[in-house]
Amino acid sequence: MPSPGIVLVGEFVVAKIDPFYRDDLLYYARKGYYPDRFIKRASLEHSRAYGVATRNLATFLRSIFDPLASYSPDSALSASVVDRTGATRTTWLRGSRTTPSGYTAWFFNAGAGPYPPGTLNIGIYFLLGSGTTPPTINDYDLELAVQSISASGVDIVQTDSQSIISVSGSGTAESGFSCSEIGIIFKTVVGAEKYQSSPTHFESLLDRAVISAISFALGDLIAVQYKITTT
Repeated sequence: MPSPGIVLVGEFVVAKIDPFYRDDLLYYARKGYYPDRFIKRASLEHSRAYGVATRNLATFLRSIFDPLASYSPDSALSASVVDRTGATRTTWLRGSRTTPSGYTAWFFNAGAGPYPPGTLNIGIYFLLGSGTTPPTINDYDLELAVQSISASGVDIVQTDSQSIISVSGSGTAESGFSCSEIGIIFKTVVGAEKYQSSPTHFESLLDRAVISAISFALGDLIAVQYKITTT
């Protein structure tokens, strides 16, 4: 049987970083990619695991596979995703003249955070937790979420045989906890409220993994990374 043409594999990395390497941590976090040599050198502990992509991720990826066609200015395309509460939400995969433009092309935008009214708080972030139940395609949240970590950079790394899309972030532990699961979350707004000064946001889990547990104490430096590899 011939090998498939495109295989998407998502891998998470979580690391407790030696404070001596704080400046290097911030540098690589902004670039969007932690080299393996940095993780090995700077981490006191680290864990890697392949995630299980959720149905939400497939729905968002749907937006880039429209057939070649001439669409009218009023031709919008919507789809249903499940938010972190388990509720079904409508999101626009393609916008139109009368419908707010689609947001799915932004789901690897490193930038979900507090912004002034009238701006769109859209992007992805990491969520750490203490759950141990293996991930499934139907997951919509972590089993036991503890702390979020902002995504600070996105990068594309090219090799002779692969392309790697990497999202990274860093932060400090807000409490002592055992980290045994990680997810990547897409935060966006309800489509019909794009132009409101205070639009309603919702959050969708894209991928989740259970990792070998790492114990963090209050104030420990944390590095997180998510890589999708295409072969």
